[in-house]
Amino acid sequence: MRGRCGALIAAAVLAAVASPAAAAAPGPRAAVVFLPGPVLLQPGLSFGLTSPTLGGYKRPQFAVDVSQGARLSTRAYTRELPPLQLAGSRVAGWAQLVRRARDAPGDVVPGLLATTIERDGGSVAYAGVSGADDTESFAAADESGRIGRVSIGPAAGFGVRAAQLWRSSSLLVARVPSALAVRDLLRARRPGDLVVVVEAPPVKPLTLLYTGAVGPGIAGGGVIRSGTTRRDGYIAAPDISATVLHTLGIKVPKKMQGERIESRAGHGAAYVRRLKARLDAILPHRDRAMEVIAVVWAATLLLLWLVLRRAGLRAAGRIFFLAALWLPGLALFTAAIEPSALIEGLILALGALVLGALTDAYLPWPGAPLLPAAVTFGFHAIDLALGSHLIGLSLAGPNPKGGSRFFGIGNELEIILAMTALVGTGAALTLLPERSAPRTFGIAAFVAAVIIGAGRLGADVGGVITVGAGGAAAVVVSLPRGPTPRAIALAVIVPILAVGALVLLDFAVGGGAHLTHTLSSSSGPGDLGKVVLRRWRLSTNGLTHGSLPVVVGVFVAVLAAGVVKRRELLAPLSGQRERPLRAAVIGSFFAVVTGALANDSGPMIVMIGTVALVLLVGYVRSDNLQDGRPGAGLPSHGCA
Repeated sequence: MRGRCGALIAAAVLAAVASPAAAAAPGPRAAVVFLPGPVLLQPGLSFGLTSPTLGGYKRPQFAVDVSQGARLSTRAYTRELPPLQLAGSRVAGWAQLVRRARDAPGDVVPGLLATTIERDGGSVAYAGVSGADDTESFAAADESGRIGRVSIGPAAGFGVRAAQLWRSSSLLVARVPSALAVRDLLRARRPGDLVVVVEAPPVKPLTLLYTGAVGPGIAGGGVIRSGTTRRDGYIAAPDISATVLHTLGIKVPKKMQGERIESRAGHGAAYVRRLKARLDAILPHRDRAMEVIAVVWAATLLLLWLVLRRAGLRAAGRIFFLAALWLPGLALFTAAIEPSALIEGLILALGALVLGALTDAYLPWPGAPLLPAAVTFGFHAIDLALGSHLIGLSLAGPNPKGGSRFFGIGNELEIILAMTALVGTGAALTLLPERSAPRTFGIAAFVAAVIIGAGRLGADVGGVITVGAGGAAAVVVSLPRGPTPRAIALAVIVPILAVGALVLLDFAVGGGAHLTHTLSSSSGPGDLGKVVLRRWRLSTNGLTHGSLPVVVGVFVAVLAAGVVKRRELLAPLSGQRERPLRAAVIGSFFAVVTGALANDSGPMIVMIGTVALVLLVGYVRSDNLQDGRPGAGLPSHGCA
């Protein structure tokens, strides 16, 4: 009897060893589930959106980004994404994918997630449906393109089959056929396990993916967020990979970019739907707003010309620039109320004109820009301190749907705020003694640089270079004795020193600016060189396609013409009282040029900056008293 019992026990042990799939994986587990259906209807989850791409949208890239826990703009790769296909337990075309990653100017390692788990002694599995697309399986591949275990079977009974596979796996990646299969996996979840349910990426076009999650640090019934996005209800693809490793108790490699997903109470599925609707609307509303502004402002210019002739043109020069200063502040207001595209365009076009006209009527030339500049910059600073919620929803903001920047300010807003700070300071200085100009420009540029570049505020280190260059130029021009070789040399060095000081400050307070994160995860000068190369490639990417080269060429020609004609254009600012505004104009020019060279969206900065400079010069040349005829323009400037 004892012999038979011993034999049975030995047989059971041998069976368990020979069939590891029957043994439960020790410790916590994770499951990344792709659902082609209503994720927000799944009970027991916290919900949000996942940014599926960076740059041009390609469906397989999302799964590849999850596999590597990092992402790079698709425009920065030197090779096209190769065709990938699941063949047994391997991904055909993976070798070409690895070569594409090695040639890219960045640290991206396809398969890093699965390899990291396997090196720690864990296992990875994929569950799919016979005859269905297996694009999501790429997220489970290791660095060699192999998937530990693959189970492809019928849709019927999928949930039970996937739950059984998950029982013996550290990580399960599954493309489920229906919501019922998700519920089977949620029922199989143990208290320490992680389940992330992501809307299966469509073939096209780019869309934000509804996502739900539950696990350690992620309670059900709220919304998800991460340190990557700093936005309630929004995460990025690499966050999924980092959270999987955190759940499994595995150290996240330096080459992964993601942050741990967590949940916040107080919101729910309805909030996520509204967030997606607004983020989806930003680009279409931006295009419509530009059309409405162009039509309304052109009609206003024509009306002023017909009624007041030359004086009307001067009035337009003043009002249009002041209105342009009000526009970004109004965009925060429309972000808060989220109107339709047409209404938003009308609020921006008409509201800015009304505010510009009122400012011109009650404040003197050339100090009038002080008010809109202070209000616009001040409201943006407040929103940045509160987490940049409205800026992220603003038409002038960084457009989080694009996937490149989720919080703080983007490059477009960077040049707008830099010029706003410089012009506002110059306008204020027309009301103060001239000797205070250099010191005041320096202080204003420092404060603006901190607000634009600090990790807990604007988090745009490139903006520090932009505003530093503009501020340094304004300081040099406003010196009582004029520019000297020493002052010019210091002006060149100041932006570089400002970036270094800001990085040290960001490290000290844990601000998490983009450059700080790059430096902390860098393996040496070679990695930083890749960053510089990537930014330059992204900046120049579009200059060989379509009409953009011609358009940018026209704007550059306008800038060059302004340099040639600078004395004539700035002649109204040759008096002692107006000299600070002249310094602000010159500083703004240097901010545009430097910002275009220092950022990865140079063409856009050139176009925005040039338009702003043209409007600024229009304001400079629009004083209704400059020809000695008081009241030549609108009945404004009563206090002048």
